[in-house]
Amino acid sequence: MAKQKFKITNWPAYNKALRQHGSLTVWLDESPIKIVVDRYTTLIWLLPRF
Repeated sequence: MAKQKFKITNWPAYNKALRQHGSLTVWLDESPIKIVVDRYTTLIWLLPRF
């Protein structure tokens, strides 16, 4: 994270401006998610059960 250039003195206005800035939508391809889920599932099955 970059060092802050200016000191924020009006936090309510700053927070309101952040909320009004908008939302961020992230699109993910399903193939990387499937790889992670498959690896996690395999790992869970390899753990010893007591």
